[in-house]
Amino acid sequence: MLRTLNRLALPRNLLLSLGGLATSSGCVGPLEPPSSPAQSVPAPPSSPPVDGSDTSPPAVPVGPRASSGLRALHPREYVHALEDLMGVTVSEDDLPEPTFVEGHGRIGAAQAIGLSDVEALYEVGRVAAEAWVTGLGDCALDPACGRNAAVELLDEAFRGGAPSEVHTRLLELLESAEAPEGLKTLATVAVSSPYFLYRQERGRGEAAVRDLTAPEIAARMAFLVWESGPDDTLLQSDLTDSEARGRQLDRMLQDPRARRGLRSFVLDWMGVERGALRTKDPSILENTGPELEARVAQSLTQTIDRELHEGSGSLTELLAVDRFVVDEELGELLGLGPVGSEAEGATLRPEERLGIVTHPGVLSAHTKELGASPFNIGEFVYEHLLCEPISAPPVVPEIDEGEVAGETLRERLEAATAAPACLACHDRIGPAGFAFLAFDPIGRWRPRDGLGRSFDTSGVVPVGGRNLAFNGASELLAQLARHEAVERCVARRVFRWTFGRFESPDDQALIQRLEAAAVSSGGSAEALLRAVVEDVAFTQVRREAS
Repeated sequence: MLRTLNRLALPRNLLLSLGGLATSSGCVGPLEPPSSPAQSVPAPPSSPPVDGSDTSPPAVPVGPRASSGLRALHPREYVHALEDLMGVTVSEDDLPEPTFVEGHGRIGAAQAIGLSDVEALYEVGRVAAEAWVTGLGDCALDPACGRNAAVELLDEAFRGGAPSEVHTRLLELLESAEAPEGLKTLATVAVSSPYFLYRQERGRGEAAVRDLTAPEIAARMAFLVWESGPDDTLLQSDLTDSEARGRQLDRMLQDPRARRGLRSFVLDWMGVERGALRTKDPSILENTGPELEARVAQSLTQTIDRELHEGSGSLTELLAVDRFVVDEELGELLGLGPVGSEAEGATLRPEERLGIVTHPGVLSAHTKELGASPFNIGEFVYEHLLCEPISAPPVVPEIDEGEVAGETLRERLEAATAAPACLACHDRIGPAGFAFLAFDPIGRWRPRDGLGRSFDTSGVVPVGGRNLAFNGASELLAQLARHEAVERCVARRVFRWTFGRFESPDDQALIQRLEAAAVSSGGSAEALLRAVVEDVAFTQVRREAS
């Protein structure tokens, strides 16, 4: 910790007084009391708990229903906030991994920054700060111009959430070294502080449901739509008024940054995490090329963008999208038809694949390193697309996935899960997962097993109180794309994404309003954003009563 902070070349007393501020976490707290009150920079109240180990803190219990008051930025939020603040692009791979809770990566109470994360965040911030100062040119060498740039940086970085004495104390860093070193130090500390790395949603007062402050509403809206901090227009608007929030939403959706927010929601909904392709067995990745992961990620994001911004605009219709934006090499790997222009991509063959779930970027997130993964994919279908949790199995049977004559893999899997204790879950996840048997772990279409037998991908699954019959993933996904149960599920996920928590019984009226918006609009992304932003609950936070 001190080794990291000492790189700033600041007086020891200031290092100690900065505590959680300069260390980036707010969960670490002061290392020891500052030598005098005059040198103390306040850390945000209600900071996350101290983690004295050198590893990331463990996840909180599953299912938090109340806000923690502080929400650590998701890596993509950090990347985009830093890009908008400093004009610097950094890699998400250099940042700590988020913690997933029941398939959700934005549950606020589960996210924390431990000591092992501090070094990475500090280093990213230091490099970004140096690039930002370099970009200022001669301004960085002029004390007056540099100070103005520093004031603007702090105002935007802290999103109206830091006390004035924090700004004052940090601006004093400009006097601690000759230009431009003082400016680099200030910028590094700013983007390594909890006022930047955490979103404050503590509200006013001590009640369980509290009104957010104006900066907190602005930040919530900006991170929801843009996946980044608020601009001056948001910070200066009266966002306590529902109609005003609606007008701001119209403005924000016209901004190219709106693509980021919706895209990230879909990635979270689809359970896409970093590095899924890297975990596959080398035999699966043979002859795929070193840039496969980057090409798949680009294809997935471009396909999402195309459907939501040039296509139907429906989140649920992504499940039946009939075209992937792919380059020629990826199209050939997946066995797709002719690839047109970059914007056109390739039309899918419905007899093989249909919908975003059959994209390699999604499939690879729910498949094992090697072999078939029907139960993993079936669980994904129910938990992510239908919001129906699947309990952990009491016993996981050992199943030989080798191909043998006389008995198919599906037949062996069905026999192994035929016990009554298994059927409660497997009568759902089994058929849903078997629909995807013809895909290998990286999403290539393989309609026959090693002995030349066609996979049986037919099935019947219970959804929304009635059974859906299908033959293959395309038929299953086409029905789910237009199913009310999926529209209701995506509404719940929008709630959890927006508020960073799971719904409580007191939230049911809002959940019903969001579900109604989803069903009436056919899963429209804009309709769901409008329904949640214009609701009075958007300006409130539900916390544990003090």
